[in-house]
Amino acid sequence: MSDAMKREEMERLLRSNTRYALIDAIWWAMADVPGPIRETLRENFRPVRHFGSIVVLERDASAGARALAGIQRRSIMGHPTPGDLGFLREIARTRPDDPLVADLIGVVLDHQHRYPDAIRAFETAHRLDPSNPRPLELAARAARRGGYRAAASRFDARAKALREP
Repeated sequence: MSDAMKREEMERLLRSNTRYALIDAIWWAMADVPGPIRETLRENFRPVRHFGSIVVLERDASAGARALAGIQRRSIMGHPTPGDLGFLREIARTRPDDPLVADLIGVVLDHQHRYPDAIRAFETAHRLDPSNPRPLELAARAARRGGYRAAASRFDARAKALREP
């Protein structure tokens, strides 16, 4: 499909009443690969959930939504910045029931080697989205990195129970 055809499809998408999009997390995170589809989604949608390799986007073209999307993309690639935490905490104050924000706070804290705080953030994300195993998987990883092997095993078991009912 040519770029012109992709642009035409994206214009049609934006004219529609489409509210959500499902995309591959790694494709979403690739900053160095431009294209009309990725650019349209980044400018007009924000991430609301992350399940395994799938990211759920919701239509939102606000500057805050674009900033949140940037933080999520950096987090997927393992490169959150120190400034991301303050922005995420501000968002969490206005949207305390947003599991993705809690998840991203955990990712940034884990990256900063603040493992107990990261684990608490992942537990919050799981409480807000109890059917998603991702926060438990991330809590297990943070617990292992922090040397909390027993906690890591418990998080792994809970995540496995969600993945394999």
